[in-house]
Amino acid sequence: MARARRRLLQRTLAGAGASLVFVAALSGGVLLHVGTPPARRIAAWGLSDLLTRTFQGRIVIEHIDYVDFGGFEGASATVYDPEGERVLDVTGLKGR
Repeated sequence: MARARRRLLQRTLAGAGASLVFVAALSGGVLLHVGTPPARRIAAWGLSDLLTRTFQGRIVIEHIDYVDFGGFEGASATVYDPEGERVLDVTGLKGR
């Protein structure tokens, strides 16, 4: 019985340790790559999707010049009404 408990404790600790290593590696990767062009494209896509679901019509973020955990700067966006007509072009957009 004591051997089974010890084995269970060892496996639990090994799983927790592996999970901790995974979370640390994922966090480090995000911190390392947050300012790269692919990360900016993913941020633009995610922000476009979020805004489109929030408002009527469609908001498309074409690009973002700078992004970090505090926000973004230098974005260009186009806003379309619910019928699909372009109603607004925005450049130099900042968000926090």
